[in-house]
Amino acid sequence: MKLLMKIPVARQNRKKSGFTLLEMMFSVGIYTILLIGVLVSLQIFALRVYTLAATKLSATKMSRQALNAIRDDIRQCKYAQVGHADNSGNFTPYTGTALAPAMPSKFSPPRTGISPRPPMTSTISRPTTRAGSRPIT
Repeated sequence: MKLLMKIPVARQNRKKSGFTLLEMMFSVGIYTILLIGVLVSLQIFALRVYTLAATKLSATKMSRQALNAIRDDIRQCKYAQVGHADNSGNFTPYTGTALAPAMPSKFSPPRTGISPRPPMTSTISRPTTRAGSRPIT
């Protein structure tokens, strides 16, 4: 029985495997170019999303201002009439319908010998898209 067995030793002249410095430099360079491309495209996408969000916020702000002006005009009126008005200022009231019943309500004008005053008109200026551009229609 042998107490010490002979362990085979690897050959010293075996070719070592691995990457050369030149291969590593090329792979890191290609990876860097791809990473820069992805970051630039991500930045462009983020700018688009920001522009879209800013447009929606400005539209929301203008809508809120318009609705606030309408609300203020309604709250300032003394009475309300239901009817049809055209651009020349002619107003035709509806009578006896479900929208404007024939019996007086708290919004109908007082029943006196004085004819009711014409409905109030609002002078709300239309917002523009940008400074100096045409108004939104």
